[in-house]
Amino acid sequence: MTRRRTAATAALACAAALAIACSSSGASGSAGGETAPPAAATEIRRLVERMEDTHPDLFRSVSRADFHRAADELVARLPELSRSEAVVGVMKLVALAGARNGHTGVFPLGQNARPFRLYPLQLYRFSDGLFVIGELGGDGLAGSRLVEIQGLPVAEVEARVRPAVARDNDWDLAARLPEFLV
Repeated sequence: MTRRRTAATAALACAAALAIACSSSGASGSAGGETAPPAAATEIRRLVERMEDTHPDLFRSVSRADFHRAADELVARLPELSRSEAVVGVMKLVALAGARNGHTGVFPLGQNARPFRLYPLQLYRFSDGLFVIGELGGDGLAGSRLVEIQGLPVAEVEARVRPAVARDNDWDLAARLPEFLV
């Protein structure tokens, strides 16, 4: 029963993020993209309720109060968020379930009706830094060390992205974090 409930939680999280990602309000958000649709607040509230109903141990890593506070803050910020920022907000909310919840997450690089943009690079963190280990287009970047993204040191970008990455353990984080950077 636990595995089924966790799968249901993951499916609900993806559904909420997809509802936000696939809807369009037509207005411009803070990052220049479309704003989150008006129904996003309802979808986030529904997600919170369903996660509480279906997740076998949702509050192992976060208190109920902190989880609800994060949801309330996200809903309050929706009018000023772009579509992408709203989806990242849902990703962070769901990832509050903590480690050992790798299936309770939002994975935006999967098949979506309105896919997200990403750079055609494959990154890997070695002991001496983050490197390009694969690329599309043959620009000669393979083997290059990534040191910054839009003027921010890569360590700072990783710290900003880390809260949105669902994971079971440190190995999952090490595998997924580079994907989320591009």
